[in-house]
Amino acid sequence: MREPTDLHLDQADQAAIAARGLTLEEVARQRDLLAGSASYRALDRPATLGDGVRKLSPSEIEGCLDEFEQAALAGRYLSFVPASGAASRMFKTLLEAKSSGRALDRQSLESSNAPEDLDLLKTFSAIDRLAIQGELARYLDGTGTGLETTIQSGNYAPLVDALLDSGSLNLPARPKGLLPFHRYPNATRTAFEEHLREAGSLLADRDGQARVHFTVSLQHQAQFEQTLSRVAPVIQKAQAVGFQHSFSTQAPSTDTIALDANGELFRTENGEILFRPGGHGSLLRNLDQLDADFVFIKNIDNIVPDDRREPILHWRRILGGLLAQLQRETLQWRAKLQKSPNEHTLVEAAGNFLETELGLALDKPVPALLEEVASRPMRVCGVVGNTGDPGGGPFWVRARDGSVSRQIVETAEINPNDREQTRNLEKATHFNPTDMVCALRDASGRPFDLQDFVDTKAVFVAKKSSEGRDLLALEHPGLWNGSMAGWTTIFVEVPRETFQPVKALLDLLGEGHAPSPSTPATP
Repeated sequence: MREPTDLHLDQADQAAIAARGLTLEEVARQRDLLAGSASYRALDRPATLGDGVRKLSPSEIEGCLDEFEQAALAGRYLSFVPASGAASRMFKTLLEAKSSGRALDRQSLESSNAPEDLDLLKTFSAIDRLAIQGELARYLDGTGTGLETTIQSGNYAPLVDALLDSGSLNLPARPKGLLPFHRYPNATRTAFEEHLREAGSLLADRDGQARVHFTVSLQHQAQFEQTLSRVAPVIQKAQAVGFQHSFSTQAPSTDTIALDANGELFRTENGEILFRPGGHGSLLRNLDQLDADFVFIKNIDNIVPDDRREPILHWRRILGGLLAQLQRETLQWRAKLQKSPNEHTLVEAAGNFLETELGLALDKPVPALLEEVASRPMRVCGVVGNTGDPGGGPFWVRARDGSVSRQIVETAEINPNDREQTRNLEKATHFNPTDMVCALRDASGRPFDLQDFVDTKAVFVAKKSSEGRDLLALEHPGLWNGSMAGWTTIFVEVPRETFQPVKALLDLLGEGHAPSPSTPATP
């Protein structure tokens, strides 16, 4: 690594770096990662049913549910939800249409064959069914036009202005977690509130308390806290559950630098170093600071309304129970072998557990392998059948030392110019919906230092722009990708219905989110 002196930093630069909690050495390391060749993951093969992905039997499921109930009553679980993202991606099609100056009326959209225009037409035609319709209607009433009248006119420009403009609802600027997601007979609920209700149904301990943690942006934390103070008493009354809640924000010390077209530190127009958020891998620090045995992780937008929640709760209980069971059995086998490391029958049975239950190759003595497994975090990840979703999936990945382990790998981590690697991607049978549960404590109950298990070279490098200029951006190893590379990972097939993400506004009209036939269409 080149020395920090090669960065040509003045006192103002050094002060800016120190103010974020970064060191000169870390900035130099990031610069070298950006300046070097791309670091792709080496796929050995996709994880498939029977080869890295488990399909649980009815008897196994029953055992997992029993294990979950015991651990949940003991208060061992916590729900961790990354909720700092803005809703702008949900409105991408609308934002692009508005900025392009295209005609936004029914006739123009119906005559277009462009997929994005057909999506716009579907959105406008059904916008009165969305949870945002209440706010939209009240805003349009205040401007002298009504929602129904505007929709019937076929001129959708006022709808776009009302949704997007900074002087109106300005929905893209809101946190996705605080956007109205679902409609009920007498109310609407945000994704944040739905996550609270799911956690209340899933994680309540014997004292009726559910533990929840949300990562939020600093600028929106007060809004989340205000929403919590408003809805928590309602949920407590409806579900007889209380919340032990906490919030955290992404630490400035996880920000990253960027390089310009000349390979130098990218600087803003006023000459300051540009620091960018380091991606969801930055949240490893937030996860590391939680006081919990087992932590469920799920994205803020993967949440459903009440009448579709039971299958999700069922399978999350199964995943959580399987993790508790596997951790308990791992520590039991370890304790037995510590007492009798040379007892052949015992070693053989422990090896069978490692192979069949954890899917590990016996490439070293069983007692030593059990020590390794007990000395690192473990996670159970639900995976769904791959139907062409963009994002990551379960793979067997070959490390630099030649060892092979199960990892979640994003498409961006695969070398597009390596035909063998892209074939592995094409043969993938499952997709990662980011629904997992993690064990964060060792045999003595002490929390692992999660930084010890990161593949520090599994970073993301992407071409971006700022102020109209191209740059190379760096993101830390993804939270469930390279940041968990050193963990023991178990993949379990779960039903597709448990994965209902909302990436675009139109997704809220899908089967997993739209009001059920029995739900009155009232504001």
